[in-house]
Amino acid sequence: MRIEEGFKSLDKRIEDTNKRIADGVASTNKRIDDGIASTNKRIDDVNQQMGLTHNSIFVVIALIVGLYALIYKHKSEVVNVIRKIKKIEEREEKVERALKELALKDPNAAEANKRAGLL
Repeated sequence: MRIEEGFKSLDKRIEDTNKRIADGVASTNKRIDDGIASTNKRIDDVNQQMGLTHNSIFVVIALIVGLYALIYKHKSEVVNVIRKIKKIEEREEKVERALKELALKDPNAAEANKRAGLL
């Protein structure tokens, strides 16, 4: 009987040890699963932040392109205005020369040019 009691005691100790090992393995698995979940959450947060950064960069690039287009459009308009002003100035010089030549030949034209401030 003593041997049977010894085996029963040994079986109980083995069962207790197996239970502690199983509990330890379950606890370790839970910690690993929690760590994996935490890592996955961090990766998701990084992905979300990268998406926001990507979108922000895209918006900045779009604004730069839009501003460049706006400046280029206005630059071309300014160039056209400058061309027109130069043409008008050239015509003005031609008209003044013609009026001065006419004033040399016609005294009434000379008087009119003086009143207008051309001579």
